[in-house]
Formats: sequence, C-alpha cells, structure tokens
Amino acid sequence: MKQLRKLWVFIASVLLTLSACGSDSIDDPGRMEVHWVIGGSTCATSEVSTVQVTLYGDDGIQDVVTSPCQMGSVIVESLPPGRYNVQVDGFHSQQTLPTYWGTVQDVPIRSGYTNTAPTVEMAEKPGAMDVTWRFSDGKVCAFAGVDTVEISIWDSHSNKVYANELPCSPSLIAEADEEHTQPSAVVYDSAKGIVIHGLYSGNYLLKAFAWKDGDESTPAYWTVQNPDIEHATLTDVELVFEPCDGSGVCY
Repeated sequence: MKQLRKLWVFIASVLLTLSACGSDSIDDPGRMEVHWVIGGSTCATSEVSTVQVTLYGDDGIQDVVTSPCQMGSVIVESLPPGRYNVQVDGFHSQQTLPTYWGTVQDVPIRSGYTNTAPTVEMAEKPGAMDVTWRFSDGKVCAFAGVDTVEISIWDSHSNKVYANELPCSPSLIAEADEEHTQPSAVVYDSAKGIVIHGLYSGNYLLKAFAWKDGDESTPAYWTVQNPDIEHATLTDVELVFEPCDGSGVCY
C-alpha cells in the first residue's frame, strides 16, 4: 500500500511539473529577425546611414529598434506571441525625417522561437508641394474675375506627373479622392494651400494658368516655377500670376 501511495505521489508530481512547463512555454516571449534592402540600390549609394524598425501589435507600437543601415538586419527580443506589422524607416545622416521606408504586414510570433519576417524592401519616401497663388496686381480671385486655375507639373525627365483644374478660391476646393492614380490635390489643415504629394526628390517644372469667369477661350493670367522637392518634405511653392497680353499670349 505504501509503495502504491508513493507511486501516485510520484505520478502527481510529474504531472504538475509537466503542466508548469507547458504553462511557461505558452508565456515565453518570442523574437523577430527583421531584414531590409533598398530596392535597386544600397545603403551607401542611397546615403542612408540609420534605420529604425518599428513593430506594431494590437495595442499600437510594441517595440522600436535602431541600427546602422549596412547591418542589413536586427533581432527584436522579448515579443509576446501574436501577429505584428513591421515598418522600417531609413534616415540620412543628421536628418530627423526618414527618406526611405517599407513595411510588411501580419508577421506571426511564436512563443520561444526566433521568427523571421519577410524581407522589408525600402523605397524612396516622396515629398510634396504646398502650392499657393496670388496675383501680381494685388487682386484676389473674385476681383480679378478668375474662377479657375489650371496647374500642370513635369519632372526632370519631361514626364507630366500632375495636371488638374482647380477653383481659384481654395475654400471651394474639396478634398480629392485618395484613390486617384495621380498625385492628388488635397486640403490639409497644416498647409497653407493645395498639397500635391507623391513627388520624388528632384527639380520640377510647374506651369499654371488662370481663367476668367465664363467661356473665355484663352487664359487671363499665367506663371511658371521650377521648385526643388526633397525626400519626405513639404516644400512651399508660391505662384505669382502675371497678366497675359491682350491676345492671350502668355509666354
């Protein structure tokens, strides 16, 4: 009988030990190995010195890790099991805004394992123009008799990247559809005018024409600008409309 009692005590202790081990394994954190590349380039060529890896869980940001870009990967420790979205931002030296970025979604973390995320491919983070306009004679849209402004933008390769007709008065411009295939004109609370976004760094040619009320066949005012756009930067562009001559010639 004593031997039987000892056997039952032994079995119970083994079961408790196994149960405890199983419970610990469920609560054990996992790790994520994150790799990154810059599409069609390298860290040195793109002048990206530092990357910041941000992991987002169900409750927001779970962890943030920085690393020299040339390392190519980091391991993020002590992650609760679950699924995470990963964002990698690349920074130029001495800059506080990222110039490159990329994401991967829904990466699973298993307890006690090192889980490898799909490689994050970083691309150049575009900039934007904050476009405002005025008339050289000091008039406002209503007193100049202008109701429509036509803006066209070309990049350094002579590709037209934006073209749109807008009400002359910014208060009449509705928020554009974000699903539009071109960079869209959007009213932002933090901007002074019309933000044209999705523009990559470089020099652009911007032409604008202002049309008077009615069915005028030629514009009444015009202007041209050559703004330089930088990565992840909102660049102010002020257009000053000059009158076209009596025949509508604006060059």
